[in-house]
Amino acid sequence: MRHYKDHPFSFNRTWDEYVNGFMEDEYRVWIGLETLHQITKHTPHQVLVFMVYMQYNADTMWGFEAEYTDFKVGNRSTHYTITYSSYIPRTSNSLGDTLNGLNGSSFSTYDRDNDGDDNRSCALQYAGGWWFNGLNGCSTNSITSFFTCPTQNCGPMAIKKFPGHQYLYQYDKVVAVMLFLKTEQ
Repeated sequence: MRHYKDHPFSFNRTWDEYVNGFMEDEYRVWIGLETLHQITKHTPHQVLVFMVYMQYNADTMWGFEAEYTDFKVGNRSTHYTITYSSYIPRTSNSLGDTLNGLNGSSFSTYDRDNDGDDNRSCALQYAGGWWFNGLNGCSTNSITSFFTCPTQNCGPMAIKKFPGHQYLYQYDKVVAVMLFLKTEQ
């Protein structure tokens, strides 16, 4: 669903762009909310979240995985709400429950605020569209805290808060991929 490579580009896109999908190049792709709905509407899917990043000023690569069962994306009238049954850590260095608190959340963009918080817009705060839960502190412990930029102008390196830690790390060369795997019948 999201795929990053080398340096970031802006995911601060309009609602229509997120609904229809967009592609800057073969590495920077969002397949579209309507496509996600069509893929998952009849048969629940497992979604595998895989992320690799290289820490700034280091030769160390890190990889993380997480899996969700019975993953579905609702239709336009639900604002493409996501639902899933369970989280399964895939590796000892798991991402953790990156969608924690987002089950049942609607998708939000800067021009379509569906996060449930009337006092702020999580999509504006994180400069990108996602399934935000504004009543859960914009769910900054989610996967969005790795990839979105808390300002409008991020360069090839951004400072990110690592889940569960009070200090900051710097990353460059981030790769993240979400893949759908058909649920076993």
